[in-house]
Amino acid sequence: MRRRQRPVTCADHSSGARFALLTLLLLAASLARADEGAEPRPEEESPQPEILQVIEWTPPGHVAPLRYGLLLSLDGFVGPEDVTDSDPGLEVTEARISLLGKLEQGFGYFLQANLVQSRPLLDLVIDWNHAPTGFKASGGYFRTPFSAELLIAAPNLDFIQRSQIVRALAPGRQVGIQLDQQIVGDAFVARAGAFNGNGLDTNDDNRFLYTLRFDGRIPVGHRSAGAPAAIFEYGLNGAYSKDDDASLGLDLPNPFAGERWLAGADMRWTRGSIFVSAEAIYGSIDPNGISRRDVYGYQASIGWDVSRLVQLLARYDGFHAGSLRSDRDLAIASLVLNFTRIVSLQLELVVPTRGEDPTPGGLASLALTF
Repeated sequence: MRRRQRPVTCADHSSGARFALLTLLLLAASLARADEGAEPRPEEESPQPEILQVIEWTPPGHVAPLRYGLLLSLDGFVGPEDVTDSDPGLEVTEARISLLGKLEQGFGYFLQANLVQSRPLLDLVIDWNHAPTGFKASGGYFRTPFSAELLIAAPNLDFIQRSQIVRALAPGRQVGIQLDQQIVGDAFVARAGAFNGNGLDTNDDNRFLYTLRFDGRIPVGHRSAGAPAAIFEYGLNGAYSKDDDASLGLDLPNPFAGERWLAGADMRWTRGSIFVSAEAIYGSIDPNGISRRDVYGYQASIGWDVSRLVQLLARYDGFHAGSLRSDRDLAIASLVLNFTRIVSLQLELVVPTRGEDPTPGGLASLALTF
């Protein structure tokens, strides 16, 4: 269950924003009727829109056709900036395109860009998967294996924004390598990585960000018609780094130079049209020349697919970092309208329950994904 259903898994603004907005309107008009009245299918079984079927192509050396992805999103913000984390008004936040290729001998690659950013590159990954042993090696620029919500792709997020603590502390995209090993199938997987810790900005070969994550996906309950009654997903996260010029979110020191320890845990339970999720992250950050600071936060969420069209979600989102301006708790209510499998509208009401400014805010997101 995700807020934006799509068949293919795949902020600085430039002049590409106008192009992205125009493309959004044109594609929405042409594709909105494509799935009217259709029953939803599992993601892996959903067909590509006709506009992509006509350009299906398997290049030499590939074992499957190239897979294309698109996310166009027009977002609106109302209310205090310290509640919505954005200036009031309308903004084209996403114009993403992606390409996934599968090669011979278990090799593959993934490329993703956001055309409305001054630095468009989002992901550039080369990987090798040895299916018989459950081993996978990845290298390039991609999300670090830390935090379940960080690892959810933008088109599949439950809420318009990730939780405060994930935006503040999760290391995000970095240049590095990652090794994954299935220990008990999908039920217990170990993921370890070494990264530069500074994204694409700088590189310091003497200082690395090290991450370790254990996660799993377990069927729960009696099976019915070949499907488990429920799915339980879990994760345990850890990270350590010494940094010269790292980026931290919200009002944490940025750029950050010093030492940081991160730890976290997450879970998600899904049964039919209902899900429950939670995540907590703790960080000890010790900036050079400044006193060490303990930062922690958590989220607890619930969602219900009322019908094929309507989804309701609620979240409690807490962030604690001392006396910073963004130190606050938020209650979030969300309504999602999935007009088709590729066109959705999401509306959110954000109400501060702890913090200096009690004024609520609102967010809206009109998205097209496939």
